[in-house]
Amino acid sequence: MSHVAVDLEKLKTLHGGLGQFSLHLGRALLEVAAPDVRFTYLLPPERAPLFPRELVDFEFTHDWQREAILRPLRSLLLPFVRRRKFDLWHITHQHSNFAPLDSQTPVLLTIHDLNFLREHDNARQAKELSKLQAKIDRAAAVTTVSQFVADEVSAKLDLRGKPLHVIHNGANSGSHHKPQRPPYLPQGPFLFALGDVLPRKNFHALLGLLQRVSGRTLVIAGDKQHAYARHLADQARELGLAERVFLPGTIGDSERCWLYQHCEAFLFPSKTEGFGLPVMEALSLGRPVFISHATSLPEVGGPLAFYWEQYDPAHMAQVFHDGMALYYSDPDYSHKLRQHAAQFTWQRAARAYLAAYREILGASEVRRAA
Repeated sequence: MSHVAVDLEKLKTLHGGLGQFSLHLGRALLEVAAPDVRFTYLLPPERAPLFPRELVDFEFTHDWQREAILRPLRSLLLPFVRRRKFDLWHITHQHSNFAPLDSQTPVLLTIHDLNFLREHDNARQAKELSKLQAKIDRAAAVTTVSQFVADEVSAKLDLRGKPLHVIHNGANSGSHHKPQRPPYLPQGPFLFALGDVLPRKNFHALLGLLQRVSGRTLVIAGDKQHAYARHLADQARELGLAERVFLPGTIGDSERCWLYQHCEAFLFPSKTEGFGLPVMEALSLGRPVFISHATSLPEVGGPLAFYWEQYDPAHMAQVFHDGMALYYSDPDYSHKLRQHAAQFTWQRAARAYLAAYREILGASEVRRAA
């Protein structure tokens, strides 16, 4: 039996993008895995109840971090596992600080984005590329969550001949949750946006749009600890939109499900993404989506999404009005959106990751036999 360790450390922020990736991939792997594979999940101890204990072993992040304190200073920055030997280790995001101590243990590295290429200056970009290159050098193979990211990785980094696989994320509609209407939302049509409230999400561009679409409110949900969230709220007040813009912060599954199901449209003006999970979630419920024509988003939204080529308020409003007119004129449009999203499932993603595991494990066995 092959023993595979999967880093689900990002479950510490369950409702963030990487937290949702970890949750749904972790569950799907257990659904599709064959009897000859046993998983160990690295996660915060409070997240262990999310998975059936009889199907998976656990290692807890705080235990590994406690061990790191007892080792040299360099290990404080990069905690390692000592207690158990694995046949394969899956680093599920490029920022992880966890890896196997044994240099012979093969590693699969998943890269979600190279957003730093558009967010930082040249010096910071070079630093981030160097750190990521070191992780690629350690890996036996690399996966990305979109072809866009794969192309950037190939252009900016040296794979040294290692396999590179594109494995799209799945769509999580949240339909198994009981929808719950947010208490702060007034009656009437509303528009919905979701994501950590950060500058790269470009949510402030929606305020000019809102000024041009009367009779609607706007919900922008997501972590709002960054100063950009305060700037966004201040700007809404200055524009006279304070009573039409709601920033509830991080929301739970039931509230998120209700907002997706009942919004007039989903808006996502982000300037840089590696995939775009909220877009796929909205599509899976048949909601019209209006998104940036940037980075990975056209790959996710496909031909049925409506795209902003620029962020001028007049342009954004025109795209919105034209898109809604098309959506309402075609009684099958919602069904078409669901069909598009149905191509992206977590079970399909998990099978692709399992195939990548087997490819690495097979190559490892060949090397040992030689």
